[in-house]
Amino acid sequence: MSTRDWIYIVALGAAFGAVFLSNEILLRQLGPLGISFGRVALGAVAVWVLVVVLQRPVQMSGMHVVHSAVFGIFMFALPFALFPLGQKWITGGMAGIINAMTPLAVVVVSQFWPGGERATLLKFIGVLSGLAGIVILSLPGLSAPESNQTIGILLVLIAPVSYAVALNYIRKLSEVDIFALIAVAMTSAAVLLLPLVLLVEGLPPALTKDSWISLALIGPVFTGWFFLAALVIMRRVGATASSTLTFIAPISALLLGAWILGEEVGVVHILGMLAIFVGLVFIDGRLIRRVFGTANSQPDG
Repeated sequence: MSTRDWIYIVALGAAFGAVFLSNEILLRQLGPLGISFGRVALGAVAVWVLVVVLQRPVQMSGMHVVHSAVFGIFMFALPFALFPLGQKWITGGMAGIINAMTPLAVVVVSQFWPGGERATLLKFIGVLSGLAGIVILSLPGLSAPESNQTIGILLVLIAPVSYAVALNYIRKLSEVDIFALIAVAMTSAAVLLLPLVLLVEGLPPALTKDSWISLALIGPVFTGWFFLAALVIMRRVGATASSTLTFIAPISALLLGAWILGEEVGVVHILGMLAIFVGLVFIDGRLIRRVFGTANSQPDG
């Protein structure tokens, strides 16, 4: 992978960490569904602007539109609601660490997905290490049940599984232009979420300046343009390499939460993050094969 792609991945990972900070700010005024709708609706507008300006092809069959809508539910609507919902009980930094479970979830879901990539021994060890990281993160909530941290962790943990389903499902759309695919997927997610927001949470209140700034960043920038960039890179370098950004994101989330919101970064957070990182190293496999002198063996995907 080129140096330029690594720079893009590191930059995107650092930027995605700010999403969890924005969620915490928006939760002061909006519900989880409202945040999800705001993200995906503004993100869709930003991507459609690029489609028009860059004159990207948008020819899609009816079946492609349906598949794009299903992809949008699992890639955007569901996880975007689960993160702020879980952040009612856990910090943005902890949510960012759990988000690093995405590559691990991809391994598990792919194992059972028709035509999906089968797990190897290294990937199996990686999944176990990632699960150990989640258990470590859950220890404070288990020792202090009144904190309800475990509820938040379990809710946020569903989001990487949702991403994993989406990243397997997207194979049905390999021939569709990525700009058109993301635009239709985000639009479909927004259309689905709107009646749910109005029914469950009602009309939003008048937003403060901080909320508007957070919404402007989390919608067009982080959700629209940056998600599109991440998926473009994934098509070029592969899911394994591009998934590195999910480990960079929690570091950014922890540092931003500590700096701006004064959140505590404890030993449990560090240990949990290290366990998940070890899991990613085993799933990637390259470093392990190099260390044990098996660089010429069959790669693990």
